[in-house]
Amino acid sequence: MLGSFASETTPDRSFVDSLLQIIDHGCNIGFTGPRDVSQTCTNLRSAFEHPEAVTDSIMTQLSAGRLAGPYTDPPFPNTRISPLGVAIRKRSGKLRQIHHLSWPHGSSVNDGIADSEASIIYDMLAKSIDDLRASGPGSLMIKFDLEAAFRHIPIRLADVPLLGYSWTDSIYFELFLMFGLRSAPYIFNLFAEALHWILQHHIPSWLRHYLDDFLLIFSPSTPPWIAHAALTWLRGLVRFLGLSLQDKKTEGPSMCLEMLGIELDSIAMEARLPAEKLAYLSEVLHVWRGKTHCSLRELQELTGYLIFCSQVIPHSRAFLQSLFDFAASFKSSYSRRRLSRAARRDISWWSDFAAAWNGVHVISPDRQVVDIYTDASGTKGAGGICGSHWFAIRIPRRYSTRDIKFKELFAVVHALLCWGPQLSGLHVNFHIDNTNVFHALENLSIRSAPTMQLLRQFLFLCARLDITFTPLWIRSEDNPLADAASRFEFTRLFKLAPLCHYVFVYH
Repeated sequence: MLGSFASETTPDRSFVDSLLQIIDHGCNIGFTGPRDVSQTCTNLRSAFEHPEAVTDSIMTQLSAGRLAGPYTDPPFPNTRISPLGVAIRKRSGKLRQIHHLSWPHGSSVNDGIADSEASIIYDMLAKSIDDLRASGPGSLMIKFDLEAAFRHIPIRLADVPLLGYSWTDSIYFELFLMFGLRSAPYIFNLFAEALHWILQHHIPSWLRHYLDDFLLIFSPSTPPWIAHAALTWLRGLVRFLGLSLQDKKTEGPSMCLEMLGIELDSIAMEARLPAEKLAYLSEVLHVWRGKTHCSLRELQELTGYLIFCSQVIPHSRAFLQSLFDFAASFKSSYSRRRLSRAARRDISWWSDFAAAWNGVHVISPDRQVVDIYTDASGTKGAGGICGSHWFAIRIPRRYSTRDIKFKELFAVVHALLCWGPQLSGLHVNFHIDNTNVFHALENLSIRSAPTMQLLRQFLFLCARLDITFTPLWIRSEDNPLADAASRFEFTRLFKLAPLCHYVFVYH
């Protein structure tokens, strides 16, 4: 069924043939490790703490035909038995069985699956925000989520012996894709792409998907009845393909809905963190600001939530790098370590920002572009030009011995301090003749600790004022106005730009 629909919409017949091959014979999970190895194990403690959750899950999967078993003895010459566990969702308390295919470290099933079989890029929310911006205020939206999506993709018989587990003296084998298998998202996404093409071919909307989560955005000129008819049609399509929707996660048509945990509002044209998630962010950061030591798991939970929040906080990912570096330094996931100074700085940045942030990212139309030119003199001062506005300042005495890249970035920061409120909601092109500062703004990082601290202040201001920016490198000879201001050569400045004589800031 899926093949016949997909063949209408994509000229890539080999892609359709690959899907049909998987449907008929099961998918290749991409395992390249040794297959003549057997392993047994003990289940995780969490499985024994919640045995009813494991038993219920096994019974559900057995009744759906997604498991082979139970067996008292392995039915294959070589079998891999990996541990079962139970994960608890933090806020809902919901229990979910997990199959720990990353055990044992270094020789697990997941270790035998190459990066090329598991690589997938997730940027759906950013593109959805771009789509909503293009569609405009008043757009109707629909979101839906496929139920037990991975569990519809069969696994080829040759890979089944790799996917065993034991429970109450019985052995079971997975017959369909499951969460925890490294290549499962990549394989499932092939089918999600096919469904995407089918919907795009039949429904007049912007369309994005993140694995099994789909979002449709209808332009404000689209009659509401078309959006309602589209939802009815796609429900029928999903049933026809042997799938089902999660009713609790199906929303719309609506001008405001929650997608991947972020509220999208086409009336206010905002992407925002829901109030309870914003409150949780503040609570978590308050706790972490008082921490001196942490475990790797605690750190991973923090960075995971900050990555989620960074989707609606421009430039904030720059303040995750020290946390990532600190996490990479753990030699054991069970040890506790003192937080590094750099990690504490990142946590402080997030804490300060969260305290002043309302959780809202404005989805503005194409932003007005403003050009700012800055420069610094090694011995005198710093200057900046924005249209006919300009400033010239002496570098504070406490910074007089800093290197030139620090002073060049100081000029950029001072430009925001001068004109920041007027630049709110705009896009700024910063024209800079220092390559170190250009690369720092481009990569949101620089090796110099003092200059990095200045960069953090710059990014805090940009995030707080909702300013986006692009650094542009120029030759020194093409930056004469800012150069004149930084050297206090006002006669040269006014000769080059007479209007600057009337509008200035001088310290």
